[in-house]
This record gives sequence, structure tokens and C-alpha cells, in this order.
Amino acid sequence: MTLKRWLSPLSRAFGRLGRAPRTSEQRDVQRAAAERVLEHYRTLLIDLGAVVWELDLEAQQVTAVSDSCATVLGYSAQQWRESPRLWIDTQHPDDLERSMALIARLAGGAGEEVYEHRMIAPDGHVVWLHTAIRAARDAAGHAMLRGVSMDITAHKRIGTELQGALSLVQATLDATDNGILVVGLDDRITSHNQKFAQMWGIMEGLMGAFDEDAARRHASAQVKDPERFVARIREIYCEPGSQSFDVIEFRDGRVIERTSQPQRLGGAIVGRVWSFRDVTERLRTEQALRLSNEQLQQAQKMEAVGQLAGGVAHDFNNILTAVLGNLSLILADPEVPLGVRHRAEEIQLASERAANLTRQLLAFGRRQILTPRIEYLCVVLLEMVKLLRLSAGERITIELDLAPEPSPVLIERGQMEQVILNLVINARDAMPAGGRIVIKTRRVERAAAGSLAWTESAQGHDVLLSVRDDGEGMDAATMARAFEPFFTTKDRGRGTGLGLASAYGIVQQLGGSIQVHSARGQGATFDILVPHAPQGEGHGAGRAPARLETVMVVEDEPPLRGLMRDALAGVGYRVIEVPNGHAALELCEALPGGLDVLVSDILMAGIDGVELAARLRAQRPGVRVLFITGLGADAPGLPRELPADASVLRKPFTMEALLRRVRECFERE
Repeated sequence: MTLKRWLSPLSRAFGRLGRAPRTSEQRDVQRAAAERVLEHYRTLLIDLGAVVWELDLEAQQVTAVSDSCATVLGYSAQQWRESPRLWIDTQHPDDLERSMALIARLAGGAGEEVYEHRMIAPDGHVVWLHTAIRAARDAAGHAMLRGVSMDITAHKRIGTELQGALSLVQATLDATDNGILVVGLDDRITSHNQKFAQMWGIMEGLMGAFDEDAARRHASAQVKDPERFVARIREIYCEPGSQSFDVIEFRDGRVIERTSQPQRLGGAIVGRVWSFRDVTERLRTEQALRLSNEQLQQAQKMEAVGQLAGGVAHDFNNILTAVLGNLSLILADPEVPLGVRHRAEEIQLASERAANLTRQLLAFGRRQILTPRIEYLCVVLLEMVKLLRLSAGERITIELDLAPEPSPVLIERGQMEQVILNLVINARDAMPAGGRIVIKTRRVERAAAGSLAWTESAQGHDVLLSVRDDGEGMDAATMARAFEPFFTTKDRGRGTGLGLASAYGIVQQLGGSIQVHSARGQGATFDILVPHAPQGEGHGAGRAPARLETVMVVEDEPPLRGLMRDALAGVGYRVIEVPNGHAALELCEALPGGLDVLVSDILMAGIDGVELAARLRAQRPGVRVLFITGLGADAPGLPRELPADASVLRKPFTMEALLRRVRECFERE
């Protein structure tokens, strides 16, 4: 219709111009009519930026062209009519072949063609034209082409800029981590980015086949709660101008945040833009950070409680040592009346129970002196399984699931046995009606340094000791306090609340970690991770042949120092007692005769016991050392490395224990 609207009046005008007039009067009328038509269209064409032209196919020459050609193409009408090849030479090289082929098709008969092409203006700039051509014949039967060419250069430039802007928008959408979906009011998907297709598992080539309803069905199959997923979409579409935010949980564990807002054009809503952000890793990181902070706070709390408990136990140890020492002297005296002896024995039993509590407090506070050696957990478990079964009782089954490969660890066997026994007794008490305890060992690899997460690995750097029961289990609040000293869920009188606390302290002091996994009604599992020890590590006892004659006692607590002096002198030792390290060094320089054994507290004001031993040995190389202490290797101010050949006697101790350890020093070769 457009081509006919433009060409029909013009063809009639051009046709009349081409016919031979019959009379002069008719010629004048005809010319006047044609000029009126041409003037009307000349003005219209200039205003519209259009060129009307006629091409004689046989002569291959423009026979008529509107004056607007000068404005649009830069060449005058006269130039077009007088230059036969101008219409060919001004064609853009890339479009010439296509234009000539089109003209050749029309030359074969009647027809119309509409196409876009480029021509070159005199100044060299490119003019885009939208051209409509019709094949025709004039009155003489000559083959003609008549056409209208519209200047669309500005439209092309705008289109190119628009395409560039759209391309930039699409590239930006594809570069974002969010999945983007745009839906029109007719429920057709008008746009999306690659992330959306990847996020929802839609092959890129299939997106064109989806409307929103199909996309909704596809998505519903992937989410945990499809009914809620669809219902939420319906709620949003009931309020077209609203914004939305919700969280979608996928069946595969992913978590997606979904937001949407209306798409507006000129103030009118034309669709809705949906944005999907995968927050799975962020939530996992936040959860891991939250767990790490909770563990740090728990560790700091346990450390503070441990320091307090260890400090109290250390001071109480000194008191108990004096009490037990005096009791042992009383009981060793045959002239003590029988009634007094019975009372002294009761006091001794009570004191020994108190001493056991202080040992557990010291274990929790990691303030014991440990002498770790290479041990195999599987051997430890096999040798104590009979004791464990007796402790658990007949209604409890104990199963061992031991690692197939050797798993040496650097531990103090007695302390690790205490940890295992505490965990088994704790499991037994959680199963009053009976049940099963599984003790497992494995070589494992931590997920990261300091992490409590692990995977089994024959080449792992840690050894796992796991104790699992089928008992009542614990809730989160109970698990959070499981290792606190004096915390217990048992009935009054059935426990001190120090079993798990001491296990925690011992494992920490060995450089390991302990954690509990449990839930109400699902039993509990205690996992202990201890560093794997390559063969050849460990501490061995030193050897120093000498005959015991003189013992030097260095202790800053006068009651305890006097008690040890009396006990040692009572069996014939030559005893030298001093209150501190400085006095010991001064006395040693002037001491006649030999010095065989140094019995010294470790933590003292001024020179500590370890430094004193080193300096005395520089003067007297044959001196043997017996340290007495209630502290551990990581107590404040205490050296971490003790002499390899030194012995350690933990407070509180009886005088019989002191005499026995001194004799052992003498008997060592």
C-alpha cells in the first residue's frame, strides 16, 4: 500500500509527461496539471527526506528524479539525469552486487521490491536508504523502474546505538552473579541472562520455548516446597506494583534469595523483573564463622575456668601434701594409740579422695607434668578392654573397631587410659537399661589446621579415638557445657562433674582436641583427635650411676620442706634443706662432700627448679633430679622443656611415695 500510495500519482504524472500532446492548448493544460502535481510532491518529498526517481532500464539512465535528491544524496537532479553511471557509482561497494541483482530480477517482468541499502554522498559520508521499487512500462512500452528512497540514516544510527546499549545491558546481566528473568504481562519471557539458565538447569537453546508457566513447572520440581513456591508467585502477581523478597531452598541443598519488582515503561507496568542470588556459600561461611566464634568463646571460657581450677588445686595440693605427710608419720609411729590410728586412717582416706579431685582439676586445667611416650592406641585399648567391660557392667556391650594400619601417638599412657575410662563410664551412665559402646580408632586428616572436621586417610596427620554410645543423648545446651568442671546431669551423689572436664584437659595438653556430637534420643559420640607420632619420637629416661648419700631439698613452703626433711632424715639420708634457688646455689659452692640427689619444686620465685638443676649440674655433673610440682607444663612462668633424665613427683604425695621415688633415683644405672 505504501508503494502504491507514493508511486501511482507520480506514475500518472510521469506518464502524462511522456505522451505526445495533440494540440497546443492541450499541451498547456497538461503541463500545468503536471507542474501542480510535481510541485505538491516536490515540497512533500523534501519535507520527508524522500527521493522519487525513474530509471530507464534499456538506457540504464535516470530519466526523472525529485529535487529532494540534492538534500538527501548531495547530487542535483541535473547531475543524476546527465551522468548515466552516477546511480551505479554512488552505490556502496558492499551493496552494489545486491542492488544490481535486484534490478535484474525486476527487469524480467512486473513486480515490487523493498530493501535497505547504502549510497555514498559527494563528501564521502554514507547515506542509508529504505527503497521501494516497482517495475513498469511507459506509454511507448519501455521497461522502467520507478522508486521511492527514504533517508533512514538517522534511524540506523539510533538503531545501532540502541543495539549497543542493549548489548551492554545483556553483557552486564551475563557478567553478574545473579540470575535475571524478565516476564511480560502476557506471561512470555522477554529476557534472561545465562546465569538464570545455569541456576535452574535450563539448556540455553530451550529458553525460547518457555513461557512463565512452563518455567514455573520446571522450577517447582527443583525446590523443597513447590506449593509455597507457586503460591508466593501468585501472591506477588496479585499486586502488580509491589516489590518482593523471599528465600528458596532447593532439594540439592542450595539456598537462593529471590527478589522482584515491576518493569515500568513511561510510568506504565509492562512486566516484572526477577533476580535470583545463590547464597549457599555465604550461609555456609557465616555458619562456619558463627561456629568458630562459639568454639573460640567456649575455649576461652574453659581456659579461664581451667586456670582458676588449676591454681586452686595447686595451692590445695601443698596443704594436702603436708596433711598426708604428717599422717604417714603418725601411722608409722608404733606408739600411736589404736583409736588415734583409726581416726588418722579415716583422715588419710578422705585426704586421698581430695587429692584425686585435685588431680582431676589439674588435668582439666592442663597443669600437670606429662611425660609422653610413643604408644599405639590399639594396643592400649586391647590391653584395657577387660577393665572397660568390667566397668561398663554386664548390660553394656563394648565393641572395638580398630584401625588396620599402625597409629602411633605421643601420649602418657596412664592419662590416656583415664580419658578412655572416663568416656566409657560416662557412656554407661547414659544407658541405665543397657546398650552398646563402640570404640573406634582411625588415621584421619583434618579439613584445615585447628579444624574439628576430618576425613579418614591412611596417611593422615592425626589419629581419631571415637567413643559412641546408644544412650539418651544430649541437647544443644547440655553439649555446650559437657566439658565444664562440676557440671553433671547425674543425680546428686553419683558424680563430681570432673570426668569429662579432666578428659578435656588431658587431651588439650597432649596437643589434641575433643568434641561431642549428640541429639536427644540418638546417643552421643566423643571424638578425640591426637597428632600422629612418627616412629622415633618420645622422651626417654636419663641414666646417671651414683650412690645416694646426700639429698638437697629445695621448697618454698616451710611446712612441706620440713616434712620432707624429717621423712628423708628418718631413713638415714643426709638432708640439706633450703627455701629457694639462690640459697641452694650459695650453699652448694661451700658444701663439702658430694651431692647425689636434688629434690626441688619447679615453680619458685627468682630461680625456678629447672634453671637451678642446670646450674647445679654445671658445678656437680653427677647430680640426679627429682622435681615435685602440682603444676603442668603450660602453667604461667613454667619452662616447657624439662631435663630428659629428670623424674617428676606430682603433689599431693605421701612420704612413702617420696622415699620410693628417691630410692628409684638411686637405683637407676
